[in-house]
Amino acid sequence: MPKKKAIKKISRLMFKNWKILLLIITFDILFAVFLAKVRFIQISLDNFLYPIFNSTKTSFIYSISYIIFELFLVILIYSFFKYFIIKFIEESFKKTELKLKTFFSFLKLNLAIFTPIIIIAAIIIGSMISFSGRIISQEIIDVSRFTWSFLFIGLSLLILFIYTYNTINIMHFIFLEGYNLKKIIKKGVINSVRLHNYRIYWDDLKIVSMFAVLIFIIHFIVKLFIFNDFSLYLKYYQNYKIFLISLTILISYYILMFNRLVFYLNYNNKERD
Repeated sequence: MPKKKAIKKISRLMFKNWKILLLIITFDILFAVFLAKVRFIQISLDNFLYPIFNSTKTSFIYSISYIIFELFLVILIYSFFKYFIIKFIEESFKKTELKLKTFFSFLKLNLAIFTPIIIIAAIIIGSMISFSGRIISQEIIDVSRFTWSFLFIGLSLLILFIYTYNTINIMHFIFLEGYNLKKIIKKGVINSVRLHNYRIYWDDLKIVSMFAVLIFIIHFIVKLFIFNDFSLYLKYYQNYKIFLISLTILISYYILMFNRLVFYLNYNNKERD
């Protein structure tokens, strides 16, 4: 991936392949809608099954089994949509095929990736709840220690999130090269600790900075010409808020697409050993 003018090159690539970009956007929207529907069904099932699980001696086993099933269902849905998305991205550069066998290999990869992530996340959440409980139960709370502790935890979680996001995407795009599961995981782990693979986030920061400047300019103009009149402020504030939220979603999605294309260009046909 060229180091210079990466944002401009990727943007040009997006517009050049606008038909595939529309397909990817459609699948992302469908994924969000489908996940929301599944979440709605899940809440209904939780309300129905909770009293049943609670009334039996084996409630713990039933609850754990149900949670595992829910997690598997989410990974299955995620794998389905992500498989199509990475294949659409590959289609932008070369002819590709959608195969059921390949999808099941991708699902197996995601199960191998997300199973340890879920276990580690559960341990971290449990530890944080326990730590917070101990601090809150103290009669006198050291504000300085409390603040620094949570800043450290927040920074650690951010670093862990970036590492996890990076590793998942590296493995997904190495998967397109047709390696077996063991080799994909090995290559993914090796590449995940190489610092040059995190250069992408410097470009992300540039995009966010440009967006922040744009928002500042827009807000300055709106405040100068519209919000100086209180009646206009009341009339247009909600529309202005919707506009800012929409713009934020648009920029966030652009960053997501930018990252996907960079990962593809970095790890397809020339992955690093």
